[in-house]
Amino acid sequence: MTDLLQVEVDGEIDDERSSGLHGGPPRWGFPVALAVAGMLLLGVLVVVVLPAVTGGSAATPGATAVTRSRATPGNTVPVAKEDPRIAAAREALNAWGEFALTGSLDVLVGRLAPDGPQYRLLADEAKRLSEQPMVGPVYAITMEAATVTGSGSTETVIAATVRWSRSGEVGQSYRWELVLRPDDHGRWFLWTVRDRSTA
Repeated sequence: MTDLLQVEVDGEIDDERSSGLHGGPPRWGFPVALAVAGMLLLGVLVVVVLPAVTGGSAATPGATAVTRSRATPGNTVPVAKEDPRIAAAREALNAWGEFALTGSLDVLVGRLAPDGPQYRLLADEAKRLSEQPMVGPVYAITMEAATVTGSGSTETVIAATVRWSRSGEVGQSYRWELVLRPDDHGRWFLWTVRDRSTA
């Protein structure tokens, strides 16, 4: 008579006579099923319940805010707002770039303080520029590493590297302090520009 061997799922080989099992359920079945169910329940808690309770996202702890909008119909994404003082400085520089092409003071309205030294300097150049306007694209002006270095209720100073570029011309780079002052409604306007490279 030959001995029969039974191979169980756990990889152990048992002698049929000594195990007393004749095709019955494997011994490990219930503990493994219990562990799998526990892991699934834990996954549901982490993905669904935890964010609902904390108001955050459990999937990406410490994630930073979205800074661009990818809005689609029915789906809006919050956009981080730029500091209004830096935004005002950027708008003033863009207006200045347009002014440098046309000499039109109109483009500076609402961007530069009309009683400020920078506006007066540009107003002095306006006649010459408008008599000999340049042709082609306006200057592209970028502010890099813009940082508010001094701020109060009547004046803000922004330190930045400002780059002027225009197709067909060699770009120029300046280390500037842009001084802004608010109007009576709290809107910021470029007051003057100081060169930081000589300071």
